[in-house]
Amino acid sequence: MAGNIGGVQAKCKEKNSNILYVHCYAHFLNLSLIDSICASSKSKGEVKKDRTVFNFLGTVQFVYSFIKGSPMRHAVFEKISKENGGFVQTLESCSTTRWTCRAEAISAIKNNYLVLLRTLKEIISNCSVPEMRAKGQGLLYQLKSFNFIFCLNMLHSILQIVLKLNSFLQTPNLEL
Repeated sequence: MAGNIGGVQAKCKEKNSNILYVHCYAHFLNLSLIDSICASSKSKGEVKKDRTVFNFLGTVQFVYSFIKGSPMRHAVFEKISKENGGFVQTLESCSTTRWTCRAEAISAIKNNYLVLLRTLKEIISNCSVPEMRAKGQGLLYQLKSFNFIFCLNMLHSILQIVLKLNSFLQTPNLEL
């Protein structure tokens, strides 16, 4: 949309070179959220930002990649889900640009947390590939860590509010 070569911004500037491009409010919200967790301090006087949330989101993405990246591991996940008997939310990938996708990914992890732990334990115990076994053990360790559990609960609550705000900011009749 904002591309200065072939995006809407470029098309509008062809018609009127004085026109200014302004991001929509929902895009501003997304940029603010990304900057709040991803930007690192570069000047001497600033305090270095804590990377806990950044690392958490990386782990969420790795859970998705690890389970969904292999039909065998995904089958173990589905088998344990069915044994659990409850509703299982599909694992989602974290988008680098849309917080709604991140909210869905975190919600899926939270709703499937115990199933994921059991899945990883079974994968670790039955895996014959040392690299995958090591990745599974590392992932299990991360999922049980205080930082992960804290971020999972904190961000789940925060992102539910962000989703509502994001939807509101995209309403056609919004006037601020």
